[in-house]
Amino acid sequence: EGTRVITKLGLDYWRFGWIWQFAGTPSGTVQFGSLLEAKTISTDASVAAPELAPPVLEKKRFAATLPSVGMVLDVKPSHTVDVYVEASGVSAGTYGRGVDAEAGIKLMPARNVSISGGYRYFDLEAKDDPDFAKIKNAGLYVGLGLSF
Repeated sequence: EGTRVITKLGLDYWRFGWIWQFAGTPSGTVQFGSLLEAKTISTDASVAAPELAPPVLEKKRFAATLPSVGMVLDVKPSHTVDVYVEASGVSAGTYGRGVDAEAGIKLMPARNVSISGGYRYFDLEAKDDPDFAKIKNAGLYVGLGLSF
């Protein structure tokens, strides 16, 4: 016999990064460089079986901030179009690893405004026996950017 199980998962993910493009063509149409980031991940998860006697409710919270390193490549056929690829990763030894990558196109219709779209890949594994988390997310995205 089965019972109803209610699950909830909340995930907050923040990236704070610095890009240094140290190689490229003299005109700036192709640029290559490094990416240094701090990635902050926070999850709230719960599992409940309210019809069991006694009812079961388990909650877990996990938060971590880790540095990551990667590379970026920009190809700018014009001042208003940027085709880009960036990827970064982090290894925390026995505690897990993470990979974050995206490829897309960015249109800049105004000086401090950008519209972007492309494909994003995110893969995280975190372990602290007996607990573990595996989060994978990949797919198309669109975005709006404001720079200052």
